[in-house]
Amino acid sequence: MPEEVFKFMSEILKMLKESYKSDSIPEVEYDVESRKHLMPPKRYIFQYQSRHINVISLNAIIRFLLHGIIIQSAEGNQVVLKAHLLRHAFATHAVQTEKNTGRHCENAAPPIGH
Repeated sequence: MPEEVFKFMSEILKMLKESYKSDSIPEVEYDVESRKHLMPPKRYIFQYQSRHINVISLNAIIRFLLHGIIIQSAEGNQVVLKAHLLRHAFATHAVQTEKNTGRHCENAAPPIGH
């Protein structure tokens, strides 16, 4: 994992701990009814008010932040940026970084749910 990403994620964890006034991040329930039975409570990095931020909310946040910005592939096709695509881009970047620097990418697997 690149040092900058590690620092950024560490800062998020620090703010969560401060928000909950705790030394650790609380376990919260998965918030999608249709899949809740498959997911035990976990420590989600992306959580708010003791609830995990689900993919629908994440995609809405991404759409809001990128409103009016057009992203295209190298071939010129429009790319719809969603949480799942970012997850794969992060994993691909981690693997490429491992190849180029010799750092192991297994450190990147837990934060993205692998």
